[in-house]
Amino acid sequence: MSIVKAAVKRVRGMMKEADGKALRNPAAEAAGKRMQQEARGEVATHRSHRAGRPPSGM
Repeated sequence: MSIVKAAVKRVRGMMKEADGKALRNPAAEAAGKRMQQEARGEVATHRSHRAGRPPSGM
């Protein structure tokens, strides 16, 4: 998953969590938190793969 897709997923999770809090729906709040965690994991995976590469332009 690309960083952009992971960022979109994280934002959607934040929106779902906020909706769950506003509507007092613990299931929606938990689902939003889970989406955010998944997106963070995807970004961390993507960054770890890039860590060994030299900076572009050199």
